[in-house]
Amino acid sequence: MNVPPPFGRIADIVFAKTGPRAVILGGGENPGEECLAHWLELTEFFFAADWAALTYERLPRRPDAVIGDLDTMMGKLIGKNDPPFLHIEDQQTTDMEKCLLHAHDLGCTEAVLLGATGKRLDHTLYNLSLVEGFADRMRVCIANQHCTTVRIAAGEKVNWDLPVGTTFSLAPLATPALLGETTGARWPLSDEVLTYGGDLSISNEVATPPLSIEVHEGSVLASVGNEMFGVMMRRIPE
Repeated sequence: MNVPPPFGRIADIVFAKTGPRAVILGGGENPGEECLAHWLELTEFFFAADWAALTYERLPRRPDAVIGDLDTMMGKLIGKNDPPFLHIEDQQTTDMEKCLLHAHDLGCTEAVLLGATGKRLDHTLYNLSLVEGFADRMRVCIANQHCTTVRIAAGEKVNWDLPVGTTFSLAPLATPALLGETTGARWPLSDEVLTYGGDLSISNEVATPPLSIEVHEGSVLASVGNEMFGVMMRRIPE
């Protein structure tokens, strides 16, 4: 019988901690208490992007700073225990981007973006682009309670020991993206070319672990579900 893994096990395989990390909370869809608490367990820094500090009534950890142009936050946190503000007026960067730049200045080599998707589609699309835009400076993961999304670069090969039934999707970041040998999936993907508006790999499934994905050219956004497909299907009432 397939038993669902504890929350975070799959996420930790896909985005294993390798260096100083920042968790950044944006103002998109609520990532959920379990998801937020999990990512905050092993992080050196926790930043809230502007008004995201007010998005949730209770946070498991006080942000180390509220960062942004503060157009929506100024004057709203007035308690003595409130986190410090880092006011950056630059209008050429988003508040999420300001947080990433600050994390990089502090020596972080990786970042987890929460609340980066949902609500406004323009913000979601831009936040996804940050995974590629910061690739030369730090590893960036976008996470929520449903999935963990990371970049696989040209010349990179990942081997993830994921449970059978784990769902995953692949989409090009730098197009065209040429996949190499990909094994362990229900539907084979080797030597596939992924392009914008063209072929994608949506809702594939781990069949024979480990899942191995190799990228020859371009870069790929890999989104891995936090639950196994077979377990989710059994939870649906007949």
